[in-house]
Amino acid sequence: MKITCLGDSLTEGYLVGENNYARLIEKAGFDVSNLGINGAWTDTMVKIYRSFIEGGGDEEVLIVFGGTNDFLHGKSPRFVYDNVKSILDMSKACRKILVIPPQVEEEEGYDFYKMVNDKIEDYSLLLRKEDIETIDARTIPGRNIDGVHWDVTFHRGLKDEILRRIKDGKS
Repeated sequence: MKITCLGDSLTEGYLVGENNYARLIEKAGFDVSNLGINGAWTDTMVKIYRSFIEGGGDEEVLIVFGGTNDFLHGKSPRFVYDNVKSILDMSKACRKILVIPPQVEEEEGYDFYKMVNDKIEDYSLLLRKEDIETIDARTIPGRNIDGVHWDVTFHRGLKDEILRRIKDGKS
């Protein structure tokens, strides 16, 4: 089965290297294209995905995991939603799964991080109004490493949830 993982540093594997969820799915025997780019915003992800499909890339399952960088730079939940929706509309995959970003670690004195987490919540509410299969990464166990990125336990948990969904055919 061909799976494309599109996203930012969490998909590329920043701070966890080969133990990122996309690589762990590949190690489980799937044909994975990891289109994760450190620092990617969702509008960049649209361009990356467009180039991928124009270059002949295809998949049976598309995983889209992004938005944190947009929120960290003041973009709105609607901006992220519109970009992600255009990616989903471009895809011909039979299965499309969107990962709602985990919260950033809030620090006392930095109201900014609370604003980012509020935007993640608002984004999740936008998605719930649509018929889009989601995995809420806020429910995946793990340890936050640097305020934004998550440890190997998180990546293993996300991989397990993705594979469970694919194998069970459930949302």
